[in-house]
Amino acid sequence: MPKKSMIEKLQEKREIKQRANKGVIAVLGHQEEIASALEKGFNMQEIYEVMVEEGKMPVTYAAFTRLVNKYIKKKENQHKGAERLPKGSTESKEITDKKKPHIFNPDDYDKKNLF
Repeated sequence: MPKKSMIEKLQEKREIKQRANKGVIAVLGHQEEIASALEKGFNMQEIYEVMVEEGKMPVTYAAFTRLVNKYIKKKENQHKGAERLPKGSTESKEITDKKKPHIFNPDDYDKKNLF
């Protein structure tokens, strides 16, 4: 395989960026359709295949899933009331403490009552 010149490498990089931008545009342009299909139980693979067949998706499946997760699913979670609390908030610490599983430590109890 012949060595590529700098110009060829730069052109390849530019094409990759342009393709990625086209993917963002395609996902954002069809975000309502994609979100609706996801809500109705279709998986991303099915949605991707239909969009590729119709010539609407210029990126790979991996890029498509990243874009859907970033631009569509993230927005859905924000709309469902998934609010973020400020860092250092006492409420956020209480929430994370409640989610931690309790680990039994016999040193925390009176040994006379354990046996």
